Amino acid sequence: MLAKSCVYYLLLLQKFLLIMGSVDFEAVSEAVQKGSRIIDVRSRDEFNSGHIPGSVNVPLADLEAEFSLSDSDFQAKFGMAKPGKEAEIISSCKMGGRASRGKDTLMKMGYSNVLVYAGSWLDWEKNGGKIEK
Repeated sequence: MLAKSCVYYLLLLQKFLLIMGSVDFEAVSEAVQKGSRIIDVRSRDEFNSGHIPGSVNVPLADLEAEFSLSDSDFQAKFGMAKPGKEAEIISSCKMGGRASRGKDTLMKMGYSNVLVYAGSWLDWEKNGGKIEK
């Protein structure tokens, strides 16, 4: 019974994220090929255990501070240019919940094109996406 409840709530969360500007495995796969900005808001340990190729780890707790860095400091710290306010950013985590909160944080900071990877890391693994460590 508990397992059915968990599955129900996960499906409900995924449907909610789809309504709220999210992307799926196929869209993220295309984004990886294009070199789009994927921000993984999981903890550093979670990220280091495996992540979507090309994604950058900015833990949720640090997101606002890191995206408040100057362009040059952001570049030096993350090895990529700081995204512009209109640039497409895909927020990812383990299941989608933190990614959604990450999207909210970035939107409040003025970023206007932030998408959530519904299902996030668990969906990436389930669909056989390439893994970087």
